[in-house]
Amino acid sequence: MTEHRKLARNALQLALFEIDEDGKRTNTIDLYDIAPRFVFYTSNREAGRYLDAVTREFEHAGKKYVLTPKPARVIRPDGSQVDEFPGEREQIAEEVLRRLAVDRGRLELVDHDTVLLRFSLNEIRAELERVHHSHRLEEIQEALMILHGSIAEIVRIDQRTTKLLSSSAFPVLAMRSRDDEDGETLLQFNPLVARALRQLEFRQVSYECLMRIGNPLSR
Repeated sequence: MTEHRKLARNALQLALFEIDEDGKRTNTIDLYDIAPRFVFYTSNREAGRYLDAVTREFEHAGKKYVLTPKPARVIRPDGSQVDEFPGEREQIAEEVLRRLAVDRGRLELVDHDTVLLRFSLNEIRAELERVHHSHRLEEIQEALMILHGSIAEIVRIDQRTTKLLSSSAFPVLAMRSRDDEDGETLLQFNPLVARALRQLEFRQVSYECLMRIGNPLSR
């Protein structure tokens, strides 16, 4: 395929992902959104900081998988360190970012495996307030760092053991200083999201309804 055709195909894939005229829809990603990546009830911490490993089995399209989420090590402004799994706060933050991604011209498809999104922390905070999930700036920053630092390993186990993925939600995350809420922030979406976008394995859902669901498991 010539470079011109590749660019044209990439532009079409982005246009299909971004179809949302009224800001009330988002996209759900095939295997990625089925995987139970979020941990809403954590075990006791060792010495108040370290979390036990978590392993979960799930099925998708008649195939069996095992997911092992690994917590992120968070260094807080006071210098303290703690392990954290992505939880409800991170789930909501990722949905908000996915919602921003359907706005025209927000995504950049660099190659087959790299999808970038540029935004500001203030955009996330404003959208969280609009959907009644307000968080302080430092909480938003920590949520992004957990989504960046927590690794999800997915292995297929039904007929053979095959590692499909070992990556965080955002393998690349570039933020400015902690107090710069209007500066540009850049992230790279998970490779499964990039693959779904490339292969058109996504579909629209109501973002407004999704954000009104109170139970994180139901969401």
